[in-house]
Amino acid sequence: MADARIRAPELPDTLQWINTNEPVKLADLRGKVVLLNLWTAGCINCMHTLDDLHYLDNKYRDKLAVISIHSPKFPRNQQVESVVKAVNRYHIKHPVAQDSIKRVWTKYAIKSWPSIVIIDAEGYVVGCLRGVGRRKQLDGLIRRYLEVAEKKNIINLEALSIRPNREPADVINFPGKICVTESYLYVSDSGYNRVLEINHYGRVTRVFGSGAAGLLDGSGENSAFNNPQGLLFINDFLYVADAGNHAI
Repeated sequence: MADARIRAPELPDTLQWINTNEPVKLADLRGKVVLLNLWTAGCINCMHTLDDLHYLDNKYRDKLAVISIHSPKFPRNQQVESVVKAVNRYHIKHPVAQDSIKRVWTKYAIKSWPSIVIIDAEGYVVGCLRGVGRRKQLDGLIRRYLEVAEKKNIINLEALSIRPNREPADVINFPGKICVTESYLYVSDSGYNRVLEINHYGRVTRVFGSGAAGLLDGSGENSAFNNPQGLLFINDFLYVADAGNHAI
């Protein structure tokens, strides 16, 4: 007798959505493999999974639907505004839902953050992985069930509707670290993927980084960073911990 298959519970109507024009329904995603990421802001392990989600989203593009469900651990994260801040700070580009009363968490019997549920192209749960360092396993599951969908000729390539909830424009955006020298203040302007050189009168004298996330060795605004953080100035050189690129 074949093993019983578990239909993925539909996402509730009570969710508040970020990065999309309209609520996401699993029923509309038939033909795609769906990755549901259950996370909470302020959880370092949840942050460590973001690179894996970005990699998988880019690798499989419209064949895979990556969706994050924010299940708050602390009361301060029950407001959707705080989740929007986290989404922008960590450059999350896929649809995110605020589940303040943790209905999805309960429906899927989640036990810990982060947990990632894989749903096949026919809408059945085929795996749930907890913790960090799961990229290889996730990749294997996604590839396996996409191959099944392709054999059944049910692949859905329709793109998800994405509309980023951007922060109001400002001089700096989520500054990460600062470094002070005798002449200048250096700021890792992490939200804008750049580093600023500011004199002690508050004037920006030089900008390093184009503002777009990337890895490009160049001068001034003809270079690119991805979430720059730590800074160290020594012997007339400024060293930058380019966190998103895992580079110095």
